[in-house]
Amino acid sequence: MKRGVALDALLNFSKNFMYMEESYTYEEFLKKQQERLEEELNASIIIPVMGRDSFLVKELLEENHANQKLMQSILDGNLSDGEVLQIQTRLFHDLKFLIFVPLPVFERNEENQTYTVLGTRWKMSPQSISVIFTLLFSMNIFFRAQQERMEHQKMYFSMLSLMISVIDAKDPVTAGHSQRVADISRDIGIWMELSPKQQHDLEFTALLHDVGKMSVSDYVLNKPSIYTQDDFQQMKNHTVRGAEMLEKVGISPEIIDGVRHHHERMDGKGYPDGLRGNELSLFAKIIKIADVFDALTNKRQYKDAWKIEKALDIIYRGRGTEFDKEIADIFIENMRPEGWCPPMTEQEKKLLEQRPIMQKAADILEDFYRKYHDYITVGYPIPSRKANSIDFDETNGFMGFDWGENFNNSQFLEDKPVILAYEKDTQSLFFGQCSQVEGVKDVYYYFFRGFLNMGIYLVTDDKAFFVMKQLEEMLGEPVRINSDMEILMGKKYQIVHYQTYDDKQLICYISDYMCSNYVYEEDAQEEQA
Repeated sequence: MKRGVALDALLNFSKNFMYMEESYTYEEFLKKQQERLEEELNASIIIPVMGRDSFLVKELLEENHANQKLMQSILDGNLSDGEVLQIQTRLFHDLKFLIFVPLPVFERNEENQTYTVLGTRWKMSPQSISVIFTLLFSMNIFFRAQQERMEHQKMYFSMLSLMISVIDAKDPVTAGHSQRVADISRDIGIWMELSPKQQHDLEFTALLHDVGKMSVSDYVLNKPSIYTQDDFQQMKNHTVRGAEMLEKVGISPEIIDGVRHHHERMDGKGYPDGLRGNELSLFAKIIKIADVFDALTNKRQYKDAWKIEKALDIIYRGRGTEFDKEIADIFIENMRPEGWCPPMTEQEKKLLEQRPIMQKAADILEDFYRKYHDYITVGYPIPSRKANSIDFDETNGFMGFDWGENFNNSQFLEDKPVILAYEKDTQSLFFGQCSQVEGVKDVYYYFFRGFLNMGIYLVTDDKAFFVMKQLEEMLGEPVRINSDMEILMGKKYQIVHYQTYDDKQLICYISDYMCSNYVYEEDAQEEQA
């Protein structure tokens, strides 16, 4: 056996076992890690856990007189504590020695003595056997403790369920609230890809989040009318009382923090401590969302249960002020019913009222795409020199052409774009060409009344995200019209990012002139009539 190999195995396990996220028994771990452990120990794992009634004991008893004497000491329990047996055998083709490593006896009963059996091609030195014994003995103790901890956790949850039932009995209107918040919080933890331990602690914290309500009077809990200032102060104090109760029983600080601060807000206007932003713990921010969502979607003394869509509207509007934006977005993405569109924020509404041209640009693009969506696709065969290098940072036009440029000029005609459509009513032309720029599939030009007034890029999902972030740095934060469309305001144009109903990603530049003079198809038909 190589010097230090067994010691390396011991050090590797000692370094890593405290960070294991899955729960194993000692035997399960040996089986799962068998190949790696055998390589580190330079020995084969014959039987992970062997009792005295094993077939191997019987085989060795019958093999020869020397082994019979040694194996009898196992049967009779005559081995001293920590004594490792090394036995020569011919039972295995490739192995000449068996090593019986005694595992710890947790109950002083010799009937419970078990062993891990290893096989080697040569006799091990006492030093190597000592290291192997230390490794396997320590591993067995660790996994036994882990299993007992799991049993204790089950007991804790049983006790918690009893405590929560007491709270529910005090406040029958909110019965089941704590368990639902725990379930929702756990789901958020899964969606955020938290570790199994974090998911467990998060669920545990959420289950306890309202434990302080045990100190709130039944009168206040069940009051059907509006709270007085004193009532509200008593209700607010349940977060502090809950944290104090848990401190007395030795619950971890992370869990206590989540209980104390689940009514804080990102803008610092929550309670009890007025924490804000990064001062808030992850658990507190997650439970805040789960708590509000459950309160909104279930009946209370002062309100009926709201529909999921209405509750999501509240959470969406509170992103960045009441709720953590990143966590809220993850929650909404996984909870949103089909067809739900996020509401406009008050700030976005005010901006649209101040800049009606933005809404006009959005309406124009929707109408234009409705008419020409069959033309906006992938694979027009003719690229141009301009389409080989695209700069999205336009200042006064599109693809190097100024707004108001006529299509009938040599520079534009040299690029040989394909004519896709001609509008007789408005004498407008729609051109398209492919692109060789990564992430940009096609480029389109719309010459409204003979002059360039709109340009469209058909891009990939990742390119759209990158370009909008780049433009946002130049033009400021976009205004979201709905779940599929956002707009940036340039000096003489609007930039609209539109994820179409058939999942295309368009980035469209629309001149202010076109926003003021665009002719909708139905208007043109009325004029003809």
